[in-house]
Amino acid sequence: MCIDCWDEAGRPWLRTEKVDAWASRFAETDRFGPLHIVVEDWNFDDEDILFCRKAAVQQDDIDLCDALLSMSLAERYTVAMMAEEALAEQ
Repeated sequence: MCIDCWDEAGRPWLRTEKVDAWASRFAETDRFGPLHIVVEDWNFDDEDILFCRKAAVQQDDIDLCDALLSMSLAERYTVAMMAEEALAEQ
């Protein structure tokens, strides 16, 4: 989790149907797997997501990368924050 990254980005929040659909999947993704720099470090640039997509083996990870690539930066941060909130409630 990178709350500082969220702060530096201006604390974007844009909740959409797409965000709601993918937040739980983001929360379930292995924090130390091939998507580590996205789901743990919150590197949301297209280049970082594409790097992870190439490293991904599981279809769920590939699908998550594709979903993130279709979102705005604000939506990506919202997905991450919603996932963090869900994890905190567990």
